[in-house]
Formats: sequence, C-alpha cells, structure tokens
Amino acid sequence: MAIANKYETLLFAKIETTKGVDAAPTPAADAIRVRSFKIKKVTSAIDRPSMKQTMGNLPHLIGKETLQLDVEFELRGSGTAGTAGEASPLLQACRLSETVAVGVSVTYKPSSATASEKSATIWAYYDGLLYKMVGAVGTGKVDAQIDGILLFTGTFQSAYAAPTVVAVSSVTGM
Repeated sequence: MAIANKYETLLFAKIETTKGVDAAPTPAADAIRVRSFKIKKVTSAIDRPSMKQTMGNLPHLIGKETLQLDVEFELRGSGTAGTAGEASPLLQACRLSETVAVGVSVTYKPSSATASEKSATIWAYYDGLLYKMVGAVGTGKVDAQIDGILLFTGTFQSAYAAPTVVAVSSVTGM
C-alpha cells in the first residue's frame, strides 16, 4: 500500500453500545490525533490436503478475512481533570477498564473480565478511502522512555468490510 499524504489520513473511534453495531464516530467528537497508522486486509488460507493421482495439492481456499489496523499515538489527557482523553475508545477496546472520578482523574487498568470487554467502531480515512472497522478489538503496549514522549502502539482487528471512496472529513483543532 502506498504512503498517503498525511493531510489525507484521519482516524475516528467510538465505543459501541452494542458489540458489532456501527457507533458512527463523528469528526467533532471522536477524532484521534495519531503519529502513524497502517491498515491492511488480512486473509487466511485454508489448505486442502488430498490424495489424488497427480502430483501437487488442490488450490487453497480463502478463509477468514479481517481488517488490521496498526496505530501509534501519544498517551495524553484531555486537559480537563476527570475527562477522558481522545484515545479512550482505543484503550478500552484493548481490554483496559476506564475509571472516571469526575473532576479529579481518569485511570485505566487491564481487565480480564469478559463481561467488561468493549469493542469500538474505528473509521480510518486513508488516501480517499474510508475503512470502517466495526466490532474492533485490539492489543497494545506502552513505550515510556526517560525524557521521551509516552507512546501507545496498538493493533486492532475487525471483520473485513470493503473500503468506500469518500471525501476526507474536515477536522478543526487537530
């Protein structure tokens, strides 16, 4: 996939009320400032071993198709105590439970409880194409360097949906 102009790439994410149902993120409320992201279609191949009279195997079958998003962004607060930052939906989709103390703080901690597992709708605009990742869940890691920027690197996956050709939404204040 070719590198897109950085002004033609945007990422929006929103936690889904019902898993697998598009939460329709909006530019005004759900834009996320990222350092970089790559999106790709991942297809698994199903081998078909068989005995036949000629040499060679039968062609493989196409298995599960998913979208994979690799993203890197700075971990930062919203600037207001007790208000979650813009990356909150991505963190929650990585099985981090969010605790909000209104007017005081927002904290995240790993959760293994499947009942609290959340999924997100992620819309990724990439060079004139809109990729909609509905039901996206992910994994991630924090990179904390002394005298450096606190970074989060994550990989998200969802069921495959073909991208659509659209004009890039405008976002102000990014």
